[in-house]
Amino acid sequence: MPILPRPDVDLYYEISGEGPPLLLIPGMLSDSASWLPVIPLLTPHFKLIRVDNRATGRMQDCGPFRLEDCVKDIAALLEHLDLKEVHVAGHSMGGFLTLMLADRAPERLASISLLTSAPTNGPRNFLLFDMALRMRRDPDLPEGFWLRNLFPWFMSPAFFSNPANLDASIAASHAYPFAQTTDSMQLQLDALSGFDAAPYVKPLPCRAQAILGANDLLFSEADAKEALAPIPDLTISTIENAAHSVHWEQPHKVAEALRSFALNAP
Repeated sequence: MPILPRPDVDLYYEISGEGPPLLLIPGMLSDSASWLPVIPLLTPHFKLIRVDNRATGRMQDCGPFRLEDCVKDIAALLEHLDLKEVHVAGHSMGGFLTLMLADRAPERLASISLLTSAPTNGPRNFLLFDMALRMRRDPDLPEGFWLRNLFPWFMSPAFFSNPANLDASIAASHAYPFAQTTDSMQLQLDALSGFDAAPYVKPLPCRAQAILGANDLLFSEADAKEALAPIPDLTISTIENAAHSVHWEQPHKVAEALRSFALNAP
């Protein structure tokens, strides 16, 4: 199990595949396993580097932190692995971290892909996660009730056409051995609450694209485009029949968008 010791935490990461390096940064409530649907589609083209963020996965033995600490972890990993010309893809909050990484280590990046993410940290999305945590801690609510309330925000209507999809997803979440605890969820929410996107809305040091989901409720297509508009030379595409978890609902389309953009290939 690859570990990079940091001053106050051990950074967990995984490497697979062959080719140019592609760093995958997960979003809120997620860890390196969140990229599983696209892994087999990307490993023939890239050396994939997947990380757990603080308070997720195998990095839940940590104290309070800021998002800047997560970025320092990732920058330290790129230095440790002596990686340059790295393609980076960040989903949701991972998109925030990607923009911050571009500011901290611009010389190491070859391209940026933001998946259902935009440089805005509105109170509605924060309230959504805060209420989910409150429901999770409520002893009077059934186990998994909080997840059932979150999934409509993450998945498109097509996902719910088969009721078995929701039940299977919740069962998989409960069975996952590195599921985020309530305390870790609180730590991550605290870190998100202090994030200010404004300093990162500026020209980027490399080619960049944003991949949106047509059914995304957290970062709607219109809101995302408005927030992303100040970033010059940004390529924006929208994937149909996909919501916030775009790489779960449309893994082939996401993988192809990452491959073609990063490798500048048809």
